Amino acid sequence: MQEDQILIWKYIDGECSEAEKKAVEAKILIDPAFRVEWDCCKALQTELSRQQPEQPSLRFQANVLDRVFKAFPAKSAQQLLPRSFMRWMAGLGSALTAALSWAALNVSPYSHSHSRFDHVVDSSLTRLAGTIPYSTFLMMAIVATTLVILYLLDISLRRFFRS
Repeated sequence: MQEDQILIWKYIDGECSEAEKKAVEAKILIDPAFRVEWDCCKALQTELSRQQPEQPSLRFQANVLDRVFKAFPAKSAQQLLPRSFMRWMAGLGSALTAALSWAALNVSPYSHSHSRFDHVVDSSLTRLAGTIPYSTFLMMAIVATTLVILYLLDISLRRFFRS
């Protein structure tokens, strides 16, 4: 039955080959169930062709967005994320930024320090840098610093507009 419907709609839409057209026309004359299905599909096609498609209003998008913003008001970062999470992120971002800055200044080929600690750190950073590209570390530091700045900006703007 599903195949018959597909064939009928192909015929109505004018997408049938000549052999399929002849098969549909022959089946309409022979099979009464197929004829009933044909009549239903043809009536539906006729009714749909008479209908005019509805056009949304010009302010449709604005109206929908207004309703969405009323239903879901904007929340600040402090309302969305727990305070402890923000503190951890700020701490990790600061530690990462400090570690990368220290590594860039002290553990470089131009550093003249030969202490045991510098040697251990240098070998560890060399192994780590061989595994993860430097650009990844830099990007992580930039993202962490940006998060900290945005968080502090959010707090200061909230205090400014609260007063």
